[in-house]
Amino acid sequence: MLNEEQEQIFNAILNNINVFITGSAGTGKTFAINTIYQRLCDMHKNVYVTASTGIAAKLYPSAMTVHSFFSFAHIKQSVQDVIKHMNVSTKERLTTIDILIIDEISMLSPYLLQLIHNVLCSIKKSILLFGGCLVIVGGDFYQLTPIDSPLLLFDDPFWILCQFKVIRLIKNYRQQENDKFLACLYSIRIAQWDDITFKYLRKRLHATDLHINSTYTRLFFTNAERISHNNKMLDLVHKREYVYESTVKYHNNYVPTEWPFQTPQTTKLKKGVPVLCLRNLPDYNLANGTQGTHGLVPSRNTTKWNSEKLDETIKDDYKWLAIDSSFSRSFFLESTSDPYNIIANRLIDELEAPLNK
Repeated sequence: MLNEEQEQIFNAILNNINVFITGSAGTGKTFAINTIYQRLCDMHKNVYVTASTGIAAKLYPSAMTVHSFFSFAHIKQSVQDVIKHMNVSTKERLTTIDILIIDEISMLSPYLLQLIHNVLCSIKKSILLFGGCLVIVGGDFYQLTPIDSPLLLFDDPFWILCQFKVIRLIKNYRQQENDKFLACLYSIRIAQWDDITFKYLRKRLHATDLHINSTYTRLFFTNAERISHNNKMLDLVHKREYVYESTVKYHNNYVPTEWPFQTPQTTKLKKGVPVLCLRNLPDYNLANGTQGTHGLVPSRNTTKWNSEKLDETIKDDYKWLAIDSSFSRSFFLESTSDPYNIIANRLIDELEAPLNK
């Protein structure tokens, strides 16, 4: 269910108004887009979700990157060049589209947004904005900027012509228990921190923080560094280890020569280690960023079992369990299907083991 802020987005769409959804991390932008997308599909609208990056696109069902959706190359093109190399299915899709949703809009260059407008006008043979297609964009200009452009979208005159209704989501769902910490995060986000912010953060520092057993999360530049460090931390936990292997079903008997995903093929966990959800799972009230601890439960009911007493032979009968300490509730976590014609039980894609050091 959408909150009052998020309902404003849907009401604007019903009034045929282009919308820019923004807000800090954890305010429900992704949840709102997913919910509104489903509502519009139920209304039989021809709506598509796209994103500026492949990682962002994976947060939505059947979503594509902007480049894939429009058959854009990674070089500057004219409208004629784009349409010339466009296949039939793409042309049909653009001809019939009613509503286009673009997430992580801040990473899009002014050139690309104008190209989207011009291509839609050409395909739909219309002089209306975006060829008469309603456009909903989401993102946070405080977080990410275009890679290939010194200009942000709102610095370009075309952004004004788009007449986006700006709806800023305020309620934060990831940081609900500590208002002071949330205020600190916001001041850092807008680059307006002060001595009060620094003093508050310094209070959370201790001499033991540099010790290997520190409970604070560490940030790394690469996945390889993160995985290596997590494995070292896991070795320090003297409990039974459970190994979970991703299973992938490829179409047309295709078998890759190597593992085709960026995430590892297997993940190792032990009872009680921290677990972080990296996907929104609204059916289970889990959001990207929800933290819990690892355990195992029967798939038939919600009774919690002691994972150390389980035999490996019955391990396949169980699903993941994350215990959200914030709400003291238990949730089942299920894998999602891959949008690129691959059905994958990629558990690691939904859960990581960021063993807080």
